[in-house]
Order: sequence, then structure tokens, then C-alpha cells
Amino acid sequence: MAAGIKELVSNVESMEYDQSLSKAISAIARQPAHGVVVMRGKDLVGVVDDRCLRDYNDDATTTK
Repeated sequence: MAAGIKELVSNVESMEYDQSLSKAISAIARQPAHGVVVMRGKDLVGVVDDRCLRDYNDDATTTK
């Protein structure tokens, strides 16, 4: 069954822009088909999801 907007909004995973990309990868691996909201303080910077990571070839532990 598809999640409703209430479930999606209440289960948002977020991270700060200067954190390692490996945190986003871990969150996406735990909940496939979900994304991670990237914030800079209170400002939305972007969203990382599995589509962003498909062709990623750098070291995720050092990339921010």
C-alpha cells in the first residue's frame, strides 16, 4: 500500500549539507525509494535519493 502524505512528511530523514554523503546512503539503504532532505540550517539545499546515487563513483565517506 502506498504511503500517504502524512506518513511521508512525518518520516522525513534530513541531514546538514556539510555531513558525509555516507549518512544519506545509509538512510536510503534502510528505506529504499526514500530520499534525504539536505539542509543548511533552516534552508533547504536539496534532496538526495537513489537516482542521485546510481552513477556516483567517488568515495562516499569523504564526500560532503
